[in-house]
Amino acid sequence: MTTDHPLSGDLYKLTLSSKQLDLVDTARAIVKRQKAAGRRNEAIFASDLASFYGKFIADCAAPDAIARQFAMDIREGKLESDAQKMKAYEVLRNHATARLEISNPDYSKITT
Repeated sequence: MTTDHPLSGDLYKLTLSSKQLDLVDTARAIVKRQKAAGRRNEAIFASDLASFYGKFIADCAAPDAIARQFAMDIREGKLESDAQKMKAYEVLRNHATARLEISNPDYSKITT
């Protein structure tokens, strides 16, 4: 399963070996933002998913398990009502936005 830190270390190593300083600076900045965010985004996502299912996060087996369940429910078309679909959209949009802001801090400036 992928994480919110997709290959940032590998990107950093690759850019160092390529001697392209722009990429090195960009990779450093992304790694720094990822470290600053820590597991906050994953915790928020897990909490949002627990809320989606009407549970408390403490009652969930593991954040990865509830995320897998969410993905499976979407794939299998189990979100039937418009309210469920809208809430799922909001959860996904918020998580995607949080991830985009790590890789591109100017993202929020262009979307507001």
